[in-house]
Amino acid sequence: MSLDYSNLEQIKCALFASFEKEDWDSVEALDSQLTTEVENLVNRAAFAGQNERDALQSMLRDIQSEYQRMLIEAKDKQSELGRQLKQLNNEHKAASRYIDSAKYR
Repeated sequence: MSLDYSNLEQIKCALFASFEKEDWDSVEALDSQLTTEVENLVNRAAFAGQNERDALQSMLRDIQSEYQRMLIEAKDKQSELGRQLKQLNNEHKAASRYIDSAKYR
């Protein structure tokens, strides 16, 4: 029994492209689809030959490493957004102090 990886490959490519575009709704939906497809392939792999199982295992390692990369990038983006939010908050406080001081002139 030969496993068909085309659907897995399409979902994987769409997921990573959506991540790069920061289309978080698509990332969430595609992540769910990818998980379902992986589960289906793993179940079918039980009836496949060793070469097919090895190929699937290799693909899953590639996907896992791509998820690790996405996680690192997401944490970096989170840190950058946190820094920007802190800067905006400081600027807002400074503007508020200026406005308050101008009231007493």
